This record gives sequence, C-alpha cells and structure tokens, in this order.
Amino acid sequence: MKATKYTGVRFNQLEDGSKVFYIRYKHAGKDVTTKVGSNKEGITPQYCKKLRDQTLVKLRLGEDAPIKSSKTIKTLAEVAAEYFDQSEAKSIGKLKSAYNTHLTHLDNTPITSIDDDVVAVLKRKKSKEVSAKTGRVLSVKTVNNILSVLSAVLHYARKKNYLQVLPLIEKSKVDNTRERFLSTAEIKTLLEAIENSGLPTTDRLLTFVKVSLVTGGRMGSILGIKGKDIDRTNKTVRLHNYKTGKTYTAFLSDDVLLSMPHLEPQQHLIDVSDGKQVQRPLQGILDKLFNKGLKPEDRKERVVVHTLRHTFASHLAIKGTPIQTIMKLMDHSDIKMTLRYAKLMPDAGRDMVEGLYQ
Repeated sequence: MKATKYTGVRFNQLEDGSKVFYIRYKHAGKDVTTKVGSNKEGITPQYCKKLRDQTLVKLRLGEDAPIKSSKTIKTLAEVAAEYFDQSEAKSIGKLKSAYNTHLTHLDNTPITSIDDDVVAVLKRKKSKEVSAKTGRVLSVKTVNNILSVLSAVLHYARKKNYLQVLPLIEKSKVDNTRERFLSTAEIKTLLEAIENSGLPTTDRLLTFVKVSLVTGGRMGSILGIKGKDIDRTNKTVRLHNYKTGKTYTAFLSDDVLLSMPHLEPQQHLIDVSDGKQVQRPLQGILDKLFNKGLKPEDRKERVVVHTLRHTFASHLAIKGTPIQTIMKLMDHSDIKMTLRYAKLMPDAGRDMVEGLYQ
C-alpha cells in the first residue's frame, strides 16, 4: 500500500492501472484501515482526505457532530446551465442540443443524487428509445454521446466541488470499422452512373470522386482544395487536415491532373458553399448502386462517401504498399488506424521465408 501526499490516505495500484484508495486512522488505540473505492468509481485522494477528516470529527465529537456543508446542493439543470455558459468548446452547440433532447427529464435531480443506478437506468432507457427524427432505435454511438454530455457536466460539478464522487459512466464499445470498399469494376460503374445521372452537379461529382480515389482525402480536405494547392509540375496537391489543423501532400495521377481545370490561386477546385451539395446527390447514387437491402445502421457494409477514402487505402494494401507508406498517404496520426488494412496485403515475403534456411 502506497502513501499519498495526504495524511492517512493510501492506495493500492491494480494490474489494470487503476488505484483503490483507503483511509487509515486510530480509534480506541487501534489502527483502522477502511476501503473507500477506486479512481474508476470517481474516488480521488482529495475526497478521501475529506472523508477521513469527517470520520475523525465524528469519532471525537460523536455521530451528531455538525459537519459543515460548504454549498447548497444544485440540480443538474443548474450545473448544466453553468457549464454551458462557461465552456469554450467548439462543439458546445451540439452538447446543448443533446442535453435538451435527452437529459432534461433529469433537470430537477440534485447533482449529488446522480449515482451509478441513475446512470445505468439512463443508459438502458436510451438504448431502447426510438428517435423521433429517424424512427429508429438510438444507435450505440448516440447513447455514448448522451453519456459524454452527462459526464462533462458531472466532471465540471466535481471541479466546482458541487459533488465529491463521480458515478461510474461506462460507454458501450462501438465497432465503426468500415470493411466495404469498391472494386475496380464498381469504381467504373460508379463513374458511369455519375456521368449518366443527368444531374446539374455531374461535373463536380466526377471531380470529387476522382480526386477522392487518387488521394484518399477526407471530404472536407478535398472540398478545401484551391488553385494554390495544386502543383502540376510535381503532380501533387496540398490537402488540409481540418482535424489537426495541419496540411500534407497527396499525389495526383496523370488522368486526374489533366481533368482538373486551371484555377486562380484562391479559386476552389469544387465550388460549393456547403458540403451537402456534394454529399447528398452522391450518396443517392451510392445507395442505388450498392446499398439495396442494407439497413441504414449497417456501417460495415454500407457504401457511403467516406468509402472512397477506404477504397483508396484498401487498394494500396492489395498492391503491397508498405504499411508506413499507407499511413503517410492517409495522413493517419496513429499507425493503429492503418493496420486494419494489413489483412488485405498479399503474402509479401513468403518465398523469402520458405527458402530462408535452404
């Protein structure tokens, strides 16, 4: 058992990295050790110190000793309003919307009464709830987002000392790994379908798809391409990763480069005011070609606009491109994101291994 900086507060570290806290004190001449809980349950050394101090006061003065309460207990609605008002998060609008849609039934609940049971009931309820917008049961991702909003408010409450112990909020695992990618024949079918669609946006859709398939760029990155980003001499294009705020270089094939018009430095390759002007018509074509009979929530098999990026990486792997090169071309920040494509790689090195000791 290891000591903390607080007198009489100790902990044991478990194999999974979590810490279980204990308080120690003397009573009637004997050493007493009491388990408080783990950091996974929201227990902190500071909380243990306060609990130990209160315990010693009660032992000295009796059970009826007045333990001063520093603040009036606030409701969830009060804490949430305070949190949203001071938060500088870019996604604060989405957080507020999620709260107003899914958590207002807890508005009058004292913040200190939101425990493990309340969270468990909320999770079960939302897992069975049907969305008024889609008519489908809330997805696991949506339920996790609701729990994230509640968690953010509760963490703020603990920071402000409105409560001492956080309830256990366990999110469900979501397997959003897309396995579907387009074959060479399907790519040809898609391009032909766009050309024959008769849509007024045909040219921009063709450009978007061709650039997506040759660069693997995210939708926002491709829509952000301007004339100054295209280097015709070196056959490259600078893409902006809006997640990281950085840029990286992608390569252009001869046929795609030739199909791209000459642009002024600040002129966009695909001139749209909203990404939905590309996403909606393109998704309609993808649905007709590839998604018949598939459920909307089938993320593994449904073909969506992001499938073009997955197709790019998948075909690189099939051709035996080194995983580090794929990582660079995809602008992945973590190689774990790239390793899922390794299963598509051919048996490179098999002949070398078979003849290694001959």
